[in-house]
Amino acid sequence: MLKVKKGGLLFKTDWVYDDEKEEGSYVDTEVSKHFLRHLWDSCELEEGVTIRDIAKLLSNIDSVLLSVVFSDWIEEYVELILQSKKSIPDYARCVELYWWFDKSEEDVHYGSGFPSCHIIGNPQTKAEYYCDGSDSTEIIKDPAYGVSGEMADEYADLPIELREKVDFYSSGFGKNCKVEYSTKLDYSLGHIIKSIFWELSFHGSPKQAEIFTKDIKEQVVVVNKMMKDKS
Repeated sequence: MLKVKKGGLLFKTDWVYDDEKEEGSYVDTEVSKHFLRHLWDSCELEEGVTIRDIAKLLSNIDSVLLSVVFSDWIEEYVELILQSKKSIPDYARCVELYWWFDKSEEDVHYGSGFPSCHIIGNPQTKAEYYCDGSDSTEIIKDPAYGVSGEMADEYADLPIELREKVDFYSSGFGKNCKVEYSTKLDYSLGHIIKSIFWELSFHGSPKQAEIFTKDIKEQVVVVNKMMKDKS
């Protein structure tokens, strides 16, 4: 079993048997500089481990090798995160990784080859979360938000949480969808790394993500103006 600790340290726990003493014990060995050898070992996170800690772990190898193994513009995001001096967004509480599987009408389960990833925010009302003009005061305990590569440096010090429960859905995520059953799945170190940086790079490199976000914001301004003119 692996555990990522604060400061970007990676430890591996093994059962070691002493033939002379005829007894064994668990021994922790730091393997930070050799993390590539352990990508698919089961992995836990020390409480409070952040995206910056994961980036520190990844900085143990050459950036060219890092980009070859993981792609996803990972070397650019690692550099951006390590250099970040920005504060966590006010609305954000943590980054959550989670598994999900969906059953098609043909009775075939499918899902991602690695966990999904989103931001969990602080509790707020439905009216605040949906911004739909309603006056609902019902509280959403764990509001979820998408991950934006343009904000990667703001996410640097967000703690990471691994959701233990995995849900198996039937008939997609639509209105008639239901959770058939839930269980638990492990996360490997490779799953954790891939999930975070795949999501950050969804719209490309940090620069491409910035351009994409700028375009979206400009379109929102245009649409809001059109709606205001019509009213």
